[in-house]
Amino acid sequence: MGNPKAKNTRLEIDGANVASSEGRAFARGRLLPIACVVGLIGAQAWMPIIGLLSDVYRASALSLGGLSALVLPYLSTCAISAAMFSLLRARGAQTSGIYGAFVGALLTCLGTAMLLLFDGLASSKMGLLFALVGFLLGLGNSLMVMTWSLVIGRLAGKALAGVAFSVVIACCALAAFAQQAGANSVLLFATAALSVLSAVCYGFASACGEAMEHQRPVSGLGQAYCRIAVSLGLFGVLFSMMIMQFSIAPHGQASWFTWMFGFAGIAVAALLLAAGRAVRKTWDFVFAYRFVAIPVLIAFFPFDPGSDFSLKFAFWFSTLALWCFLGIAPGVLREAAAILHVPAFLTVGIGVCGLAAGAAIGYCVAWVVELIDPTPNFYINVAAIVAMSLGLIGSNTVVTRGSLARAYRKASVAVGETDEVDFPLNEKVSMAVKAYGLTGRESDVLSILARGHGLSRVQDELFISEGTAITHRRHIYQKLNIHSKSELIDLVTRFEIDGCDDD
Repeated sequence: MGNPKAKNTRLEIDGANVASSEGRAFARGRLLPIACVVGLIGAQAWMPIIGLLSDVYRASALSLGGLSALVLPYLSTCAISAAMFSLLRARGAQTSGIYGAFVGALLTCLGTAMLLLFDGLASSKMGLLFALVGFLLGLGNSLMVMTWSLVIGRLAGKALAGVAFSVVIACCALAAFAQQAGANSVLLFATAALSVLSAVCYGFASACGEAMEHQRPVSGLGQAYCRIAVSLGLFGVLFSMMIMQFSIAPHGQASWFTWMFGFAGIAVAALLLAAGRAVRKTWDFVFAYRFVAIPVLIAFFPFDPGSDFSLKFAFWFSTLALWCFLGIAPGVLREAAAILHVPAFLTVGIGVCGLAAGAAIGYCVAWVVELIDPTPNFYINVAAIVAMSLGLIGSNTVVTRGSLARAYRKASVAVGETDEVDFPLNEKVSMAVKAYGLTGRESDVLSILARGHGLSRVQDELFISEGTAITHRRHIYQKLNIHSKSELIDLVTRFEIDGCDDD
């Protein structure tokens, strides 16, 4: 027989170790949003490109053809790699993504280092070096952003929205820094250092919890994916064509404080979300997305392409509209993932692909105009009309809550995962999950309980223990502020399926 005192001592030590490890895990979990913010801020390999564009613009030597060897490889690489990463990840094995984060940082460092080789390089070799740098920065940027999209899926709705807004505000400040500094050694070093910091933060964040297990998305959602890509692609065309068209105008140089309108755009995005919250009683990014095109309309009304002030005014509100869009777009992609019941990294990848591809198309359109003749005001008027049309179509027609819900309904019924009778309840559960910030596993439990089943059914369907099922139910009751299953069913069924009839 063993010594009872020794056994008790070992039990006390084991209990203390468990409590200590749980405390450390809880502390790491609280630091996860901070790590996501810092890491995503560091994953911005586009700063040297902004610096180069600003340098040649201030020197009145901006030529879209001259910079096309850098900009177009960057945008096309971002588009292709983001789409391939998300689609392959959706079909492949679950990995931590740590290698993608460090490879992305390495590629970014190589790209910024190569930019230092431009001094004294023969002009005949500049095009090839530009193309290589654009490829490295585009692939590095895409890898870092997409690997981070795997981690931020662990965050609850409110935390994720806070992270997205914090990152957008920081990116606006980085864009202002790149515009003012230009492509000098300080900017290049800062870009490389931030990419390394992003990789280090990813290593910490990936250790803050287990990787999320995602079910394979329902097949037949191609139409919904195309809607997301086209919507963001239209805005990419809009902003790229519009800003580049103004940049090559022979007059109306932008003011030094134009970048400050980026922060104003983020403030407008926050106001749109707050207004939607007041009207719809929930944070609704898809609803706020409908009004993103308003600043674009203001930028061109009234508009006189022959006036210096009018072009400056258009620059100001174009900047405001761009950052207003960027403040809302991440939330739209997150909500689209929830509506389609797919992992967030999938819609993020499709969105980045569409935005980058659209920006490349817009750049090419402005380049063609430059080759024809940038002087006549006719082309600026055409750019204004096209931009306003694309903004309204992209924000109000292509992507709506109803269009995505109908796409998921059609696909899920086709593969037999649900039927016409169950679908309304599924959508109400999704709305409750979004409104109360439930986690992915709590969403699964809520879906089962809302149908009147008990904990035994939860254990059988989700392959979890009774204690785990009870814990999830307790957390759901706390978040929903209810005390029984009947209250849960009443709360879920009272949700109205909003927007399923929009076009």
